[in-house]
Amino acid sequence: MLFNVSGGWASGTSVNEIIAKGIPANKIVIGKAATLQDADTVSFMTAQQINKAILDNYPFNKWKTGVMFWQMFSDPNGTIIKEAAAGLMKIY
Repeated sequence: MLFNVSGGWASGTSVNEIIAKGIPANKIVIGKAATLQDADTVSFMTAQQINKAILDNYPFNKWKTGVMFWQMFSDPNGTIIKEAAAGLMKIY
């Protein structure tokens, strides 16, 4: 869903689908809800799940651009973003 195939209202927006459309990987940023309260239960991913998805997919597509979250006030100390991007920081 995040990297391989996306459906529903976000059809065609997984990282690999966007790359396949010719968009350079270094222009793609993943955007997800910071907490379950900011999202629906179907598309929500924890920071740990996002970090794992990034690390699992990097060998295949070399994507390492970045992650953003909404609602900023849901992550006042930056804990969620740091945990989600931990794998990216190791790749760089």
